[in-house]
Amino acid sequence: MRKQKKKRPHIQRIPSDAAVFTKLDVKEDGGNLVVTANYKLGNLDKTQWTINPSGDLALDYTYNFSGVVDLMGIRFDYPEDQVISKRWLGAGPYRVWQNRIHGTQYDVWENRL
Repeated sequence: MRKQKKKRPHIQRIPSDAAVFTKLDVKEDGGNLVVTANYKLGNLDKTQWTINPSGDLALDYTYNFSGVVDLMGIRFDYPEDQVISKRWLGAGPYRVWQNRIHGTQYDVWENRL
C-alpha cells in the first residue's frame, strides 16, 4: 500500500504572473508576531499577517490598480470547515450569489462560525 502525502492547505495564493516576492520581515509587536511579505510588479504590494498569542490570525494587504476593474482583492485556498471566523470589507452579510447581488450591502462584515 502506498503512503499518501498529506496535502498542506494554502492560506494565500498569488498568481505567478501577478507579483514577485521581494522581502520577508518578521517582528514581535506587543506580544503579537507580525510577518510582512513585500512584492513588486503586479498588483499586490504587501501582505501582513498578525498572529496573536492565542493563535488567531489577521491579514492586512495592500495592492494597487489602475483603470476600471470588475473584481479586486485576495483569494484563499483554505478548507472552509476549518475557518472559525472571518471579517471583510465588501458585499454582505452572507455569500453573494449571482441572483442576490442587489440584496447585499457594501460594509465591514464579520461572521463567527
